[in-house]
This record gives sequence, structure tokens and C-alpha cells, in this order.
Amino acid sequence: MVPRTAAEVSAWLGDISRIQHWDRGVGSVRRLNDVEGVGFEFETLGRGPNPEKARMAYRVTEVGPNGS
Repeated sequence: MVPRTAAEVSAWLGDISRIQHWDRGVGSVRRLNDVEGVGFEFETLGRGPNPEKARMAYRVTEVGPNGS
């Protein structure tokens, strides 16, 4: 159990600067544009000696209720 509201947990998980805190395979995150919401793009880089090898790119294509 996490002593937080669902909204607090969602906000924490939705903050890309925190991904490496909850995804053990991510060493860093790069924001690729300044868009907020739909169209926002970022990539994650892996941990270890060759972080580019584990690079993954993401694009927000839909935003649900309350920004989810």
C-alpha cells in the first residue's frame, strides 16, 4: 500500500523526470519537444555502459480524464 491518493500516485508516475525511480531499466529520460499533452514526445535511455542500446521513444497520442 502507498499512503497517497490515486491522484497523487498518478501525478507522480506521470512525471517523466521520475521514471528512473520506478523503472529499474531506465537510467535517464530526455524530453524531445516542448509540447504538453497530445504530441508530447520523450525517450528513455537504459542503465549501464551503453544506455543508447536500450533507448525507447514515446509520443502521447491521447489524454484521458484528469490528464491520465
